[in-house]
Amino acid sequence: AQTRPLDHVLAVDNASTDATPDIAHRYARRDMRIRYVRNEANIGSLPNFNRAFRLSAPAPYFAWAAHDDRHSPDFLGRLLALLEAAPTASLAYGRAVYIDDDEEVLPYDDPMGAFLAPDGMVYNDARALEDDIDGLPSRRFERVLLSTLLNTPIHGVFRRSVLEKSSLHHFYGSDTLLLAEAALAGPFRFADDDLFRWRLHPAGTAYMTREQWAERETGIEGFRPKLPLRSLPRYLRAVARAGLGPVEATRAYAAVARYVLRADKLKRTFVPGPDNYLGLRRWPWRPEPPSAAPTEAAHS
Repeated sequence: AQTRPLDHVLAVDNASTDATPDIAHRYARRDMRIRYVRNEANIGSLPNFNRAFRLSAPAPYFAWAAHDDRHSPDFLGRLLALLEAAPTASLAYGRAVYIDDDEEVLPYDDPMGAFLAPDGMVYNDARALEDDIDGLPSRRFERVLLSTLLNTPIHGVFRRSVLEKSSLHHFYGSDTLLLAEAALAGPFRFADDDLFRWRLHPAGTAYMTREQWAERETGIEGFRPKLPLRSLPRYLRAVARAGLGPVEATRAYAAVARYVLRADKLKRTFVPGPDNYLGLRRWPWRPEPPSAAPTEAAHS
């Protein structure tokens, strides 16, 4: 595939406390294509992702890159070639593999359809989205909504005009809405090669509780993530803004209904447990367990 040179790298430092400024300035002095910007305060990961996109204007294409992931040397060239060969495509991405702290690729279990970490954690991959996604806008939209673990395409290369009309990153699970909006805007193109390596490590989001994730992503201490179903109006507005005909719009609204009424989402809403959206750990009418008896009497 034809490749093209990298236009520029924008590093937006979210008030890091390590050696990031020194490293970034050193590389920026070597290569004029590297631009370094530092936030005076931690604004949270999601606002920082959005700021990086806005500061990248007027670049016609854009890709987010997290500090701990890895990209193949021909990542941008391969994906840009796919977008330029398909003017209606909104997004291009490649196959992803999972790596550990030591850059080792995690073993993949075909029967389970998942990558296996040494600590026993199982990571379902995004194979459901690892091919070209064509067809009617409503069908592309529904396919994104009913898929899980969207890290592969969210780290692909977007057409800027698509992101400018999207909601960007604003809430827990906003990557699904962003990709759904991109699916309404145009087809996805896929490169069937390992172009992206997503790092899994104890400090990563995969090991965080929803509360820890929300605090890190927003930069607000003690921030409580909102109930995902509260994002329903955003999906409805995305369909309304897409300019679909009556039949396609009806199909897209039906896809939103199927997405909201998925069994796993209803379970996490109404059934207490560690993954409950409302933070419920036991039924409201069930009494708290009795406190353990003291093992030693107190003396005055």
